[in-house]
Amino acid sequence: PEKPSVFHEISRVLKPGGRFCISDIVADDLPGWMRTDMAAYVSCVAGAIPEKEYVAGLQSAGLEDVEIIARMSYSEGHIKSMIQNDPEAFGLNCRLLERLPEVADKVASIKVIGKRPD
Repeated sequence: PEKPSVFHEISRVLKPGGRFCISDIVADDLPGWMRTDMAAYVSCVAGAIPEKEYVAGLQSAGLEDVEIIARMSYSEGHIKSMIQNDPEAFGLNCRLLERLPEVADKVASIKVIGKRPD
């Protein structure tokens, strides 16, 4: 996870007053086994950071008016449906079905906006 470096690079390349919009994955309180699962890592889940940390990271990089404008949480039913329709969907395999309650509603897709100060 190189999020702080990425956030600082966003701030560096934007011109003063420049705006950004990011779509990314965030995760809160993931179990340890998921943080070390290679399939979860390549699907952007294992390396995801908590939502509050994401916003704070953008702000500490000097960006302002940071706001989450959209959020879709992955519920147990949503994850189960994706895995059953395509076992490789979401970058995770069928063994996750047995442990769905451990990860349900802990992973979300967010859309964040903000700007570099004038």
